[in-house]
Amino acid sequence: MAKQSGRDGDAIHLGIEVYVSIDEESSKAKKNAIGTFSASRGTYERDMTLEELEKVSLIGSPGEIRDKVQAYIGAGVSHFEIKFIYPTIDRMLEMMSLFSEEVLQKFSRITSL
Repeated sequence: MAKQSGRDGDAIHLGIEVYVSIDEESSKAKKNAIGTFSASRGTYERDMTLEELEKVSLIGSPGEIRDKVQAYIGAGVSHFEIKFIYPTIDRMLEMMSLFSEEVLQKFSRITSL
């Protein structure tokens, strides 16, 4: 479509704003995220169900999140705006560290997140 419109398709980048809740234990990451989504329905995407939010967000263990990131990359996403869901600043820092070590570093050789 870009070529048909006289544009360079390779110059077009797709981005996504995505929520993140990561924990070594997937159930803990999901519990934290769903609790936050439920309590904050006025600020999160109001037209989406909790199940839809969980499906499109990066929620779970590092492996599950890597799989979701890979799926987004496969769909053409090249830029991610990541919003961590956290109950405390200390927990946010823990999640950022885990995400950096177990997700971001795995993709840094392939693409930039």
